[in-house]
Amino acid sequence: MTYLVELRFRSGAVTGQWKDAETADRTFRGWVGLYGDDTRQAVVTLTETGPGAPRLLKRWPPGDASVAGREGELL
Repeated sequence: MTYLVELRFRSGAVTGQWKDAETADRTFRGWVGLYGDDTRQAVVTLTETGPGAPRLLKRWPPGDASVAGREGELL
């Protein structure tokens, strides 16, 4: 099992992948602390990957705001 943390901006994305859930969660919280103030500019996700479909564990900001669109682009 691996954990993917992704920070998406309007201009691109930064990702990190860890095998340790605690390290991934600490990174997620750190990125939310650094970039989470302007929810129009950044979205942070923590996803569990492994056999089967990826599973979204956490998202900032919470709710229905879309991260979709072209890769690295916020809507």
